[in-house]
Amino acid sequence: MPAREDITYFGAGPALLPTDTLEKAAQALVNFNGTGLGLAEHSHRSEIANTIINEAKADLATFLDIPDDYEILFMQGGGTGTLIPLFNGQEKLSKQKAELIYNALDSHPDAYRVVPDKSVRSRMNICFRVVKGGDIDVAEKDFLKQSTALGLTGLKGHRSVGGIRASNYNSFTLEGAQKLAQFLVDFAKAS
Repeated sequence: MPAREDITYFGAGPALLPTDTLEKAAQALVNFNGTGLGLAEHSHRSEIANTIINEAKADLATFLDIPDDYEILFMQGGGTGTLIPLFNGQEKLSKQKAELIYNALDSHPDAYRVVPDKSVRSRMNICFRVVKGGDIDVAEKDFLKQSTALGLTGLKGHRSVGGIRASNYNSFTLEGAQKLAQFLVDFAKAS
Protein backbone atom coordinates (compact mmCIF):
# COMPACT_ATOMS: atom_id res chain seq x y z
CA MET A 1 0.00 0.00 0.00
CA PRO A 2 1.44 3.40 -0.92
CA ALA A 3 2.23 5.96 1.75
CA ARG A 4 0.31 9.25 1.75
CA GLU A 5 3.38 11.18 0.59
CA ASP A 6 3.68 8.85 -2.43
CA ILE A 7 0.28 9.89 -3.81
CA THR A 8 -0.47 13.08 -5.74
CA TYR A 9 -4.28 13.42 -5.89
CA PHE A 10 -5.97 15.42 -8.67
CA GLY A 11 -9.61 14.48 -8.01
CA ALA A 12 -12.31 17.12 -8.39
CA GLY A 13 -13.92 16.22 -5.11
CA PRO A 14 -13.54 15.60 -2.39
CA ALA A 15 -10.39 17.65 -2.65
CA LEU A 16 -6.96 16.95 -1.22
CA LEU A 17 -6.62 18.01 2.41
CA PRO A 18 -3.36 18.94 4.17
CA THR A 19 -1.93 16.00 6.13
CA ASP A 20 -1.48 17.99 9.36
CA THR A 21 -5.15 19.00 9.22
CA LEU A 22 -6.23 15.38 8.80
CA GLU A 23 -4.00 14.26 11.67
CA LYS A 24 -5.49 16.90 13.98
CA ALA A 25 -9.01 15.91 12.91
CA ALA A 26 -8.21 12.22 13.43
CA GLN A 27 -7.07 12.90 16.99
CA ALA A 28 -10.25 14.87 17.69
CA LEU A 29 -12.33 11.95 16.40
CA VAL A 30 -10.69 9.64 18.93
CA ASN A 31 -10.48 11.90 21.99
CA PHE A 32 -11.68 15.49 21.70
CA ASN A 33 -9.89 17.88 24.08
CA GLY A 34 -9.22 15.16 26.63
CA THR A 35 -12.90 14.31 27.16
CA GLY A 36 -12.38 10.62 26.48
CA LEU A 37 -14.96 10.76 23.69
CA GLY A 38 -14.46 11.59 20.06
CA LEU A 39 -15.85 14.79 18.58
CA ALA A 40 -18.57 12.90 16.68
CA GLU A 41 -19.69 11.15 19.88
CA HIS A 42 -20.71 14.30 21.77
CA SER A 43 -24.31 15.44 21.61
CA HIS A 44 -24.99 18.31 19.25
CA ARG A 45 -26.84 19.93 22.16
CA SER A 46 -23.95 19.57 24.62
CA GLU A 47 -21.92 22.36 26.16
CA ILE A 48 -18.92 21.11 24.17
CA ALA A 49 -20.83 21.41 20.87
CA ASN A 50 -22.03 24.92 21.77
CA THR A 51 -18.48 25.92 22.69
CA ILE A 52 -17.13 24.60 19.37
CA ILE A 53 -19.76 26.51 17.38
CA ASN A 54 -19.33 29.73 19.35
CA GLU A 55 -15.52 29.61 19.10
CA ALA A 56 -15.73 28.93 15.37
CA LYS A 57 -18.07 31.89 14.91
CA ALA A 58 -15.81 34.17 16.96
CA ASP A 59 -12.68 33.05 15.10
CA LEU A 60 -14.34 33.53 11.72
CA ALA A 61 -15.68 36.96 12.68
CA THR A 62 -12.19 38.02 13.79
CA PHE A 63 -10.44 36.53 10.77
CA LEU A 64 -12.82 38.12 8.24
CA ASP A 65 -13.50 41.28 10.28
CA ILE A 66 -17.25 40.61 10.32
CA PRO A 67 -19.20 43.36 12.13
CA ASP A 68 -21.08 42.50 15.33
CA ASP A 69 -24.44 43.26 13.72
CA TYR A 70 -24.01 40.31 11.31
CA GLU A 71 -24.88 36.72 12.18
CA ILE A 72 -22.71 33.82 11.06
CA LEU A 73 -24.64 30.75 9.93
CA PHE A 74 -23.14 27.31 9.45
CA MET A 75 -25.08 25.44 6.82
CA GLN A 76 -24.66 22.01 5.27
CA GLY A 77 -24.10 22.26 1.58
CA GLY A 78 -21.32 19.96 0.45
CA GLY A 79 -19.13 21.26 -2.34
CA THR A 80 -21.83 23.63 -3.59
CA GLY A 81 -22.31 25.47 -0.32
CA THR A 82 -18.74 26.07 0.73
CA LEU A 83 -17.19 29.47 1.17
CA ILE A 84 -13.83 30.42 -0.24
CA PRO A 85 -11.17 30.88 2.45
CA LEU A 86 -8.66 33.71 2.05
CA PHE A 87 -5.02 32.75 1.58
CA ASN A 88 -2.27 35.25 0.88
CA GLY A 89 -0.44 34.45 -2.34
CA GLN A 90 -2.78 31.62 -3.26
CA GLU A 91 -3.87 33.16 -6.58
CA LYS A 92 -0.26 33.59 -7.75
CA LEU A 93 0.53 29.99 -6.80
CA SER A 94 -2.64 28.76 -8.52
CA LYS A 95 -1.63 30.52 -11.74
CA GLN A 96 1.89 29.11 -11.51
CA LYS A 97 0.63 25.54 -11.07
CA ALA A 98 -1.86 25.83 -13.94
CA GLU A 99 0.78 27.37 -16.20
CA LEU A 100 3.15 24.46 -15.56
CA ILE A 101 0.51 21.92 -16.52
CA TYR A 102 -0.87 23.85 -19.52
CA ASN A 103 2.66 24.48 -20.84
CA ALA A 104 3.39 20.74 -20.74
CA LEU A 105 0.12 20.02 -22.56
CA ASP A 106 0.54 22.78 -25.16
CA SER A 107 4.13 21.71 -25.88
CA HIS A 108 2.91 18.31 -27.10
CA PRO A 109 -0.07 18.82 -29.45
CA ASP A 110 0.47 15.37 -31.00
CA ALA A 111 -0.17 13.79 -27.60
CA TYR A 112 -2.74 16.08 -25.94
CA ARG A 113 -5.69 18.26 -26.89
CA VAL A 114 -6.80 20.73 -24.23
CA VAL A 115 -10.61 20.77 -24.27
CA PRO A 116 -11.48 24.44 -23.72
CA ASP A 117 -10.14 27.26 -25.88
CA LYS A 118 -7.18 29.16 -24.40
CA SER A 119 -9.40 32.20 -23.83
CA VAL A 120 -11.65 30.32 -21.41
CA ARG A 121 -9.32 27.85 -19.69
CA SER A 122 -9.85 27.13 -16.03
CA ARG A 123 -7.03 27.24 -13.49
CA MET A 124 -8.99 24.94 -11.20
CA ASN A 125 -10.02 22.10 -13.52
CA ILE A 126 -7.58 21.40 -16.32
CA CYS A 127 -9.41 19.21 -18.84
CA PHE A 128 -7.77 17.52 -21.80
CA ARG A 129 -7.83 14.50 -24.06
CA VAL A 130 -4.95 12.14 -24.75
CA VAL A 131 -4.79 11.83 -28.54
CA LYS A 132 -1.41 10.13 -28.84
CA GLY A 133 -1.55 7.30 -31.37
CA GLY A 134 -4.97 8.24 -32.72
CA ASP A 135 -7.13 5.95 -30.55
CA ILE A 136 -8.21 8.25 -27.72
CA ASP A 137 -9.78 5.50 -25.58
CA VAL A 138 -6.66 3.32 -25.69
CA ALA A 139 -4.36 6.31 -25.16
CA GLU A 140 -6.31 7.56 -22.13
CA LYS A 141 -6.45 4.12 -20.53
CA ASP A 142 -2.68 3.81 -20.96
CA PHE A 143 -2.18 7.36 -19.61
CA LEU A 144 -4.29 6.64 -16.52
CA LYS A 145 -2.58 3.29 -15.91
CA GLN A 146 0.90 4.82 -16.10
CA SER A 147 0.01 7.92 -14.08
CA THR A 148 -1.61 5.85 -11.32
CA ALA A 149 1.50 3.64 -11.14
CA LEU A 150 3.48 6.82 -10.39
CA GLY A 151 1.05 7.91 -7.66
CA LEU A 152 -0.76 10.48 -9.83
CA THR A 153 -4.37 9.61 -8.98
CA GLY A 154 -7.84 11.05 -9.50
CA LEU A 155 -7.13 12.14 -13.08
CA LYS A 156 -10.03 10.39 -14.81
CA GLY A 157 -12.42 12.95 -16.26
CA HIS A 158 -16.06 13.41 -15.28
CA ARG A 159 -18.16 10.34 -16.06
CA SER A 160 -20.46 12.28 -18.42
CA VAL A 161 -17.65 13.97 -20.37
CA GLY A 162 -14.68 11.61 -20.25
CA GLY A 163 -11.13 12.63 -20.94
CA ILE A 164 -8.66 13.64 -18.27
CA ARG A 165 -9.20 16.26 -15.57
CA ALA A 166 -6.54 17.53 -13.18
CA SER A 167 -8.14 19.53 -10.38
CA ASN A 168 -5.77 22.25 -9.20
CA TYR A 169 -7.36 23.25 -5.91
CA ASN A 170 -5.61 25.40 -3.29
CA SER A 171 -4.48 22.40 -1.24
CA PHE A 172 -2.82 20.88 -4.32
CA THR A 173 0.92 21.55 -4.10
CA LEU A 174 3.36 23.09 -6.56
CA GLU A 175 5.37 19.86 -6.30
CA GLY A 176 2.28 17.95 -7.44
CA ALA A 177 1.91 20.22 -10.48
CA GLN A 178 5.61 19.75 -11.28
CA LYS A 179 5.23 15.98 -10.98
CA LEU A 180 2.24 15.96 -13.34
CA ALA A 181 3.93 18.31 -15.83
CA GLN A 182 7.00 16.06 -15.94
CA PHE A 183 4.82 12.99 -16.45
CA LEU A 184 2.96 14.74 -19.28
CA VAL A 185 6.26 15.44 -21.03
CA ASP A 186 7.61 11.92 -20.43
CA PHE A 187 4.39 10.24 -21.59
CA ALA A 188 4.25 12.39 -24.74
CA LYS A 189 7.86 11.59 -25.65
CA ALA A 190 7.64 7.84 -24.97
CA SER A 191 7.14 5.70 -28.04
